[in-house]
Amino acid sequence: MGPKQKRLDSFFTRNVLPRGEEKATTEMDNQVSSKDKNSSSSLPAENPQSPPENGDGPNSQHNNAIRFCDNLMNQSGHIYKVTQKQYIDQIEKNRLRGIAFRGHDEKIASKNRGNFIELIKHTASYNEDFAGVVLENAPESEKKEIVEDICDSKYCIIVDEASDESKKEQMAIVLRYVDNKGYIQERFFDLVHVKDTSSSTLYSSICTTLTSNKLVVENLRGQGYDGASNMFGEWKGLQALFLKDYPCAYYIHCMAHRLKLALVAAAREVDSVHEFFGNLSFIVNVVGAYCKRQDELQAAQAAEIAEMLESGEIKTGKWANRISTLKHAGDTRWSSYFTSISILLRMYNPTCIVLENIKKGL
Repeated sequence: MGPKQKRLDSFFTRNVLPRGEEKATTEMDNQVSSKDKNSSSSLPAENPQSPPENGDGPNSQHNNAIRFCDNLMNQSGHIYKVTQKQYIDQIEKNRLRGIAFRGHDEKIASKNRGNFIELIKHTASYNEDFAGVVLENAPESEKKEIVEDICDSKYCIIVDEASDESKKEQMAIVLRYVDNKGYIQERFFDLVHVKDTSSSTLYSSICTTLTSNKLVVENLRGQGYDGASNMFGEWKGLQALFLKDYPCAYYIHCMAHRLKLALVAAAREVDSVHEFFGNLSFIVNVVGAYCKRQDELQAAQAAEIAEMLESGEIKTGKWANRISTLKHAGDTRWSSYFTSISILLRMYNPTCIVLENIKKGL
């Protein structure tokens, strides 16, 4: 082996091979060198069976040089590329630990849209199919499919409004239509932020949302809302505004909402049920009437929780043993009665303490 070939092998061994492979290659070269020395001392000077220095064997110098060159040309396999990718992934994972999911600025142009959205973006960067149905691509693809199903056909809208935890008014729009196969579909279409819940604001927001998605408002044949005055109003309600401009858009009071009101009215006809929920409403009003009573209720809860923790009846944990207040039941909420009763059962002893103090005039 010539000096140039030895320098070339040394360069590839130091700069291309991983550390473990480099060590193995060095040991193999040392073994080969020792064998060559032993064979040179025991064999004749000219041995016709010895492989040529640049032969066709898999471990020949020529094939090793080609393999080392291929490794060097493979940029994605270089150690700094691998470590850089792992470093970025670790930063993304660690950054999401122990931090709130929502961001203060979730706009598309924001550099930090919140941990939840950033986590989805990070996951989508590994899969093009997943990236095509999340974030900005998700609503567009879903809306596009709904619009293609409706096309120029007739459809109905189901609308309800509510405020989220950040006290922003949101309007949910659901479309009911018959698809190309003749099946009735009810699909969520959009969630629109509105500045208020007046009938005129909701009317303009619905029309804008439908027309911006290439749906013909004149094809509207039905509207379904709850019985609130801004929706149900005969002269200035949302249904009246639509009927004025589109006479074929008949209004139907939400069947689920009507069933709920019917159940409440039927339950009030049973004396025991009516008395029970009357007492429930009275207790919630009396205990929550003043801030002083709220403080007494929370103090009684804290004392009871501390006693139960000490006795081992309950265990500590994240979001466990939280101090809360009594909740009112509403006629238009399906689960409000169950929630109100459950909270009162959980806070039964602290509530009794507050009522006893009121009875004693404390």
